[in-house]
Amino acid sequence: MPADSEFCFELHKAAMGDYITAIWGWDEQVQREYHTRGFDPDRWQIITADGADIGMLDVEYRASEIYLSRIEIEHVPTRDRGRDRPYGRPPAQIPACGTTALGSCLGCLASKRASG
Repeated sequence: MPADSEFCFELHKAAMGDYITAIWGWDEQVQREYHTRGFDPDRWQIITADGADIGMLDVEYRASEIYLSRIEIEHVPTRDRGRDRPYGRPPAQIPACGTTALGSCLGCLASKRASG
């Protein structure tokens, strides 16, 4: 969907733009072309909270592993949610793509896939 693609591009720009600018410089056309080549609406998932889009998740299920390609969460101020902190980058989120996600926390996904 075009709206999902644009949301993901703007989210990536907000989440990673400073890092990309510091390393390579931000070239809007180059970044849009890179995004267009990589955007996969069948695999990229929009994360929502309280009815609003707040992030995206790209997970690839491989034969022997679950590959977390990208997770990006935008900063959203607290909206009377009764929590101690607002939405934002989780402490474990690293501003880099391509992290292999393996471990017991994903065991339920693996067993679910195996059982069909």
